[in-house]
Amino acid sequence: MVEAAENARLGVYGAKGAYAQAYGLHKVEWAAGQLVGPIQSGYVELEAGWGTMAWSLGALGGLMVVPTLLYMGASSHAETGSREDL
Repeated sequence: MVEAAENARLGVYGAKGAYAQAYGLHKVEWAAGQLVGPIQSGYVELEAGWGTMAWSLGALGGLMVVPTLLYMGASSHAETGSREDL
């Protein structure tokens, strides 16, 4: 995906710039999850109890599988036909 963005707009990101942007976006989403997750689970646990907090976080995790699979497509390595670049 990063290489496709790099190839679509050659030179815009600079040398390895698309990888730097992808890494930065990954860190932002990770930090957002680390911030929102405990706050959400704390509120749910206070209002509805431990069991509800546990199944709601499990359901949220399971629900996030759908957009992840849609974003990845059929296979992340289907274009090359091999897994050696993983």
